[in-house]
Amino acid sequence: MVLVLLKASPDAIRHRMANKHETPFPGRHAATYFKGEDAETVLARFDEEFEKSLIPRKIEIDTTDATVEESLSEFVRQIKPFITNDDYTRIVGNQAISSE
Repeated sequence: MVLVLLKASPDAIRHRMANKHETPFPGRHAATYFKGEDAETVLARFDEEFEKSLIPRKIEIDTTDATVEESLSEFVRQIKPFITNDDYTRIVGNQAISSE
């Protein structure tokens, strides 16, 4: 199990909420469960719970200035140390994990 925290700056979150038609996930930004002015509080609470989590393997990705592709590449980079060859084989077949 790996805990993943995706985050962005409060200003980026507010911009995405206000300009949901410009994002690759307009439905997600339209259905946000908090107000833009609460972004700092929500981010702080997520950070707090992430740090307090008993899950030892954690990944944190800041999407503030990243594209979806860049965020995915960062996830792949960070998840590699946590995936065993057995895990990888189950996911993609009989291939070994690249040592990159």
